[in-house]
Amino acid sequence: MRALLVDERERLKAQLNEFHENFYGMGVAAIWCQIEPTLSMEKKREIFLYILRLLFDSNLVKWGCRSEIVQDFSLVLEMMESCWPDDDEFDDDQFLTVLPYDSDGVLKTHAWIEGDLVWVDDCGKYLWSTDAEL
Repeated sequence: MRALLVDERERLKAQLNEFHENFYGMGVAAIWCQIEPTLSMEKKREIFLYILRLLFDSNLVKWGCRSEIVQDFSLVLEMMESCWPDDDEFDDDQFLTVLPYDSDGVLKTHAWIEGDLVWVDDCGKYLWSTDAEL
């Protein structure tokens, strides 16, 4: 994966408070869907992972899975990178994996990574997005 340019990283850092305000309480799919859709999948993935890292490093989010906080966010990012679906199986609009049709002709989708964001408010309290508790 190609690294973001210095000016791209600086621009994203400058938007950190805006990200927190706009996405507070939402899951990772909301962040993904706000990234410029005309960018390549690789570029979108780089920006997405960088935004998640910024939010985590600023203690604005945690990662929750099955109602527990995952202590090592780096492991979450590594898992995302290694499990990222192939482009032909990835639903770019919903941040889901699209599986082939089943015998009934129904397109199946599923979340390809367990857990979701847990937002940290100004008082240090947690707001769990829906999939973080599953």
